[in-house]
Amino acid sequence: MTDEAPKFSVVVPVYNEREALGPLLDGLAAALHGANAEIIAVDDGSTDESTELLQIYEHEAEVRLIRHEQNQGYGAALKTGLRAASADKVLIIDADGSYDPQDIPALIEKSGSAAMVVGARKSGLKVEPLVRQVFKFLVRKMLHFLAGFQVKDLNSGMRIFNKELALKYLSILPDGFSFTSTITIIFLSEGFPVEYVDIDYRPRRGKSKFKMSELSSLSLLLLRTIMYFNPLKFFIPLSMSLALLALAVALVSIFALGKFMDVTTSVLLVCAVQTFALGLIADLLLRLKK
Repeated sequence: MTDEAPKFSVVVPVYNEREALGPLLDGLAAALHGANAEIIAVDDGSTDESTELLQIYEHEAEVRLIRHEQNQGYGAALKTGLRAASADKVLIIDADGSYDPQDIPALIEKSGSAAMVVGARKSGLKVEPLVRQVFKFLVRKMLHFLAGFQVKDLNSGMRIFNKELALKYLSILPDGFSFTSTITIIFLSEGFPVEYVDIDYRPRRGKSKFKMSELSSLSLLLLRTIMYFNPLKFFIPLSMSLALLALAVALVSIFALGKFMDVTTSVLLVCAVQTFALGLIADLLLRLKK
């Protein structure tokens, strides 16, 4: 490490990762050898030997250690690291051993022209549980439908992004596992250039901290994020769906039932118009805010 300001800050969120932590930090030191970078480990209230191991690396390997007295969440640990980072570019990497630090130079190489470079996991589908695979597939399809985004990897835990841009949205970034998913949507919605680099993904060491209950909150959070940055992408399709449903009810009732369901058709049409108007108002408020 030199006296110059670092060009990259590497933030490692840690919560009970004793088994994988040592090899990861050693791998980071090797991958960043000769690079002007700092390593910040955020211990998110670990209850195993992770804290003691981090203290050793703090004294012997120049790793900056920040500790939460209580577990606050994956996203909260990343936020703490972001605030403490000295460099304009921040690289985050999970501490569970599933990401190879040797892939970092490829991300750094692309980071000069992009606001965010995401490590897109090539072998993730072979490692993750089937339920998470299916859920992530559905989320990617929802994003493509609502916002037109083609996302190679929504929530990869290894990526580089611009610190100042991320700090602008810190208040709406969640404290849980959906931090990475949300920041991806934010950067895409705001039109910031996002690049992808294919990386390998390995089985994690130790026990996963991810809970299946996070999946429902993730989908709601993604929907809220899209509505926050591009409400018309949500309200216009919903309005059109209601209008088409009204038309279908009218045609079926007239030609199949022989009696026009005027009340149901009228209610659906009114809901369609109100939804469209609500979308326009939300979009206007968003533009006024900008």
